[in-house]
Amino acid sequence: MAMAMAMEGLSLPSPPPLPMPRTVSCLPHNRIFCSSLPSTAHAIAHSFRKPSPNHFGFYPQHPACLSFSCFPVARIPSLRVVAKVAALSERTSLRPSCAEAARTLTDVCTEGTLCTLTEEGWPLGTAVRFTVDLEGNPIFRLNSWAIHTYHLKEESRCSLHVQMEQPGHRKPQCTLQGIVMKVVDLKVQQKIQAAWEGRFTELPLEEEWFYVMNVDQVLQASDMGEKGMWVSGVEYKQAAPDPLREYAVTIVEDMNRKYWEDIRRFCNAYSSLDLQVEEAHMTWVDRHGFDLRVLTSSQEILEIRIPFSREVTDERDARSTLTMMAQIAWEYERNYTPLEVQMIGNQGT
Repeated sequence: MAMAMAMEGLSLPSPPPLPMPRTVSCLPHNRIFCSSLPSTAHAIAHSFRKPSPNHFGFYPQHPACLSFSCFPVARIPSLRVVAKVAALSERTSLRPSCAEAARTLTDVCTEGTLCTLTEEGWPLGTAVRFTVDLEGNPIFRLNSWAIHTYHLKEESRCSLHVQMEQPGHRKPQCTLQGIVMKVVDLKVQQKIQAAWEGRFTELPLEEEWFYVMNVDQVLQASDMGEKGMWVSGVEYKQAAPDPLREYAVTIVEDMNRKYWEDIRRFCNAYSSLDLQVEEAHMTWVDRHGFDLRVLTSSQEILEIRIPFSREVTDERDARSTLTMMAQIAWEYERNYTPLEVQMIGNQGT
């Protein structure tokens, strides 16, 4: 493809399969929607082209499709491909919302960076452990002599930054802002203690107290270097974490280790990519669909979003749906039409 010639007169070395993105230069890149049904996959008539001031996205009706990505150190263009499902127009979303993504992060992660204000007004952040209540409000256990405890007596406003590294080397993250208050009610302390022991299996010391942040707003970003989106505290508290949050890593690792041939077939059957795939890896999965990172024969790095035909509800449902999609992709690749099943019954009735 012509996209690899992003800089004239420069001979680009061949990078290793799926190189780690590095922050060298950032340019807008295109996102295209690919169907999760082989019958509609050929509806995409757009070719992959180098971004230009007049060509930032193929589907203006989807503002979220415009984003920024960092090129690898060799400056090989990275193209983001997200699914457009013409046959699934009744679906309201093909990805979790920003509020849902933030709730998933705080529910999965156990550590973050708590930032409080010093007497001089400087923000000071240190690593802390936390759990969350039913609304996603972070709960901390701080020593009476901890520096954050001292700061919170003077200024209760603070922030908590949380991030995780997905198998595809993406780092979704969120920063929660709110008011932190000490828990003094004994009944509330008992409930919080039960939740804390369920996550960390340890008992508090006498000089330790629980503190709860009442989340006022959240800044959520899908990866480092990408533009964040603000979410109100109400939206955040009303959202639910993804049902696959505890199983996503295992599913992704199993797919990449055991079913890598199916992942390559997904690229051919569901994305309608008019190119040769050298390497393909699954990077994440949620109830709406899954993400793939692809290296093409022309050394282009594509990030593809393929949605499920419906939302999945748990790990078993997700694995079953992936198996079904793999079977359809196998039949599609071989132009195979299964035989019609003959029903057995009473012939005289």
